[in-house]
Amino acid sequence: AGRLALGERARRRSAAAQARLDGEMAAAKRMQMGILPNAAATFPGETRFSIAAVSEPARTVGGDLYDFFLLDERRLFFLVGDVAGKGPEASLFMAISKSLCKSVALRDGAGIGRVLRQANIEIGRDNSAMMFVTVFAGVLDVGTGALEFCCAGHEPPWRVTAAGAASRLAGVGGPPLCLLDDFDYPTDHARLTPGETIFVVTDGVTEAANRAGELFGVERTEATIRSLAGLKAAAAALAGLVEPVHAYAD
Repeated sequence: AGRLALGERARRRSAAAQARLDGEMAAAKRMQMGILPNAAATFPGETRFSIAAVSEPARTVGGDLYDFFLLDERRLFFLVGDVAGKGPEASLFMAISKSLCKSVALRDGAGIGRVLRQANIEIGRDNSAMMFVTVFAGVLDVGTGALEFCCAGHEPPWRVTAAGAASRLAGVGGPPLCLLDDFDYPTDHARLTPGETIFVVTDGVTEAANRAGELFGVERTEATIRSLAGLKAAAAALAGLVEPVHAYAD
């Protein structure tokens, strides 16, 4: 009886500890999701462009990040990033990376390459865990379609015309942030035309696996994206990519 009582007491302590941990992780997830912007709330009534984003961590919290905001009346800053690793450590590094990228962009938005160079320095300054983050970032002139962009070790996004022609928005680029202390990131240029869409993803899309362990892959991602050409609402295009990934991963 004594052994049973001790075992039951230990089980209850373990369950209480797990409940506390689950509660703390749920709170961390709410905080992490809360720092990611919502397009509808950020740009109410905007008609010059359409933007949508979603992050679904593989665990309770994760290391993917995105951000978008206007630098001035015409210039839209946006980025998508992916911290190496998962779980609480990656989520904390994600929050730091997002905050510092935004701070640098608002303080000195003169060239996206320059923004990433300075962000690389600031994020890596107290990076004792030696983590790194891949980033695709751009500044779009929503009046002319002129786009400045830089790919720091990230999957190059897809650029899709209204007619369905798809290409990769690849440039010179550079390594992920926090791999090299003082890398001079280049600024690449493109010009978008009305009706074009840019799809920026992390490996959560391309490496989504089905029950047999087969990946969704780059080719399937591109085929899905091509099928979404001509959609005017970014939210519809986003759903058109996310839903097939969910269905594939089952």
